[in-house]
Amino acid sequence: MRDVGWNGSLLDSIDAVLQLAATMTRKGTPPMVTLVTTTCQTGVTLTKEAREAVEAKIKRWPLLGKWFVDIVPAPPPLWDL
Repeated sequence: MRDVGWNGSLLDSIDAVLQLAATMTRKGTPPMVTLVTTTCQTGVTLTKEAREAVEAKIKRWPLLGKWFVDIVPAPPPLWDL
């Protein structure tokens, strides 16, 4: 059985995934798509203060589990509008 990805697109290679991701937009804005090949170091933890700062920027959806979150970006400065 072949893996089927988004909307029936065959996601059978890294290139296919990157190309598909690059076509998605949010409110007309295309994403910046980059392949990350580095491995994260294990055993690294945040301080309580750092964790609280991260938690302040995300919105959790309690019925969907702890891994399902919305990341709420800061609004742009007024001089960038």
